[in-house]
Amino acid sequence: MAGILTSHSGLRPEAKRYVMAGRGVVVDAGGRGDFTVIQDAVDYMTARASGGRIWIREGEYIEAVTVEVANIIIEGASWDTIINGSDVQHALDLKSTATLAGITNIQIKTPAGGGNAYNAVVLRGVGNWMSHVHIPESDSEGIVFVADYCWIEGCDILDCDSDGVVFQGTFCRAENCRAVGAAGDGFAIDHVVGTSSMVVGCVMYDSTQYGVHIWTGAENCVVVGNRATNNSAGEIYDESGTSTVVGNDTD
Repeated sequence: MAGILTSHSGLRPEAKRYVMAGRGVVVDAGGRGDFTVIQDAVDYMTARASGGRIWIREGEYIEAVTVEVANIIIEGASWDTIINGSDVQHALDLKSTATLAGITNIQIKTPAGGGNAYNAVVLRGVGNWMSHVHIPESDSEGIVFVADYCWIEGCDILDCDSDGVVFQGTFCRAENCRAVGAAGDGFAIDHVVGTSSMVVGCVMYDSTQYGVHIWTGAENCVVVGNRATNNSAGEIYDESGTSTVVGNDTD
């Protein structure tokens, strides 16, 4: 019958195929889904131990989400789908067992100025990725790469109480992202653990420190084709001596 709303209504065709094939679930705080709480959906996927897709309808979900299962995709309906970690914990924490897990098309935050040093997102699993994620504020860092081979693209990271994006894994990269208003560096590539990281085609401005900061010991990084302006300490600072920093607009 026309006009009937089901748990599958509004899903993109790809997401609907996952759900209808039994490889995905829908979260809806209003009850029109398989779960009303994101963590419950994640726990269900963890119990299955086979990965899959979690599709989340619009709304604000005030919870701290922890992911421990590999090969999972968490997808919002739009940036009006919000994970708010409040003052409880990091809003989204992908543990080391959550390898090859992806986050896309969603808003994630912790309240700036909360004083609890909770990040919006922590990526601890090898090969974690994020695409088109909006972080409007964070009580500490916006995104932290802890594991190797993580990447983000098309993400918007604003008004963090510390650095916007922190690289603590090797061979990580950020492409076509924006870091604005960080109370630290826009992109901080951390000492030895940030070796071989890449920041390409990004925009960074209005940070209280540097737009991009390659710390001593973070060898062989690539910072190319970025736009950095109005960052208080300077635009791009390379302490490594071995990195490639070319083609950036810092006027």
